[in-house]
Amino acid sequence: AAEANAGLQPMASAAAYEQGRLNAGEKSISSWLTWRFRPSTMSHTLVMSPRTASAHVGRTLQRLGVSSRAVAAVRAVRLGLV
Repeated sequence: AAEANAGLQPMASAAAYEQGRLNAGEKSISSWLTWRFRPSTMSHTLVMSPRTASAHVGRTLQRLGVSSRAVAAVRAVRLGLV
């Protein structure tokens, strides 16, 4: 459990992130992260450049307040985003 919480930062409220902080695209990226897809795989499927996919992932990590894709997946599940 400590490993899963290692990259988590405190949140004001889960509802704030779910309702107002993540847009539809970021919620979609959160879903992709739970399936352990890398930005390069996302870019092919979503028909965008790998650089654009990486930017979306980075923005989603920032909005979720985490430092890694694995921790973002955990937070997305905890917030009920996926």
